[in-house]
Amino acid sequence: ACEAFVLAGFGRLLFVLLVRQTSADFEKGKGESCMPLNVKVEESPEGCAVERVTGALRKQGPAKVFATPPVLCCCSPCMAEHQLEIHHLQRMNQCLQQFVIAMPSLTIIKLWALLALPSQGEPVTYGFGAEEVGHMTDVASKVSSLVALQGLFALYKASHDVLHEWSTTPKFVALKFVIFLDMVQVVITNALVSRGILGNPECQLHGENLAEFWSQYLLVLEAVLMAMLISTAFPSRELQGSSASHRAFDAVDFAHMHAANCK
Repeated sequence: ACEAFVLAGFGRLLFVLLVRQTSADFEKGKGESCMPLNVKVEESPEGCAVERVTGALRKQGPAKVFATPPVLCCCSPCMAEHQLEIHHLQRMNQCLQQFVIAMPSLTIIKLWALLALPSQGEPVTYGFGAEEVGHMTDVASKVSSLVALQGLFALYKASHDVLHEWSTTPKFVALKFVIFLDMVQVVITNALVSRGILGNPECQLHGENLAEFWSQYLLVLEAVLMAMLISTAFPSRELQGSSASHRAFDAVDFAHMHAANCK
């Protein structure tokens, strides 16, 4: 669940920075005014911010925005270049938001199955056992994670040039490095435990529980590294000159844009 909020938070940060950057460019005379971009957006500060961001992204020209890791990069030869539209930003936002909803929900379902359904070795009179439900929730979690990463990488690729001054790459690495490291060390600790390299007969933890313990132990140490990376990638000077009137593309904005676009 923590990973879901981190990914969604970074996606929201990119939207906030897009609004701030395009608004700052407009105030300096470098950006476009509030002009229609083949969609209907209410004439308001938020509506103008939406159009400025979309206009800045469209200036980059047609591109294969969704041809990114972890899945669709393999489909790049089959994908056509297209201009970035508002509904593409909506899809990126939805990819991130579904992860925030799916992870806690699937975790609760898995916990309920472990408590209420027959476990391994117990007869199953109907439906599924706890292990089967746990396996299905694990698979669903992986799929949800891949969808969220796909949306985040697409948003990162689309906004990279516009947000060049904000050093989004170090920010992305600072947040994802430890998460990626955790994914790798889970595989390594499981392999070491299965071969008997970690643990001993006197230990009360065995198998998957022992591997999870060592993975979490290493994660505590890696949190120090993550804190150092974040302090470097997110300097306090970037908060100077911020304006409360600069809103991000939150769910309300996307719902508003979608409703206006469908009229």
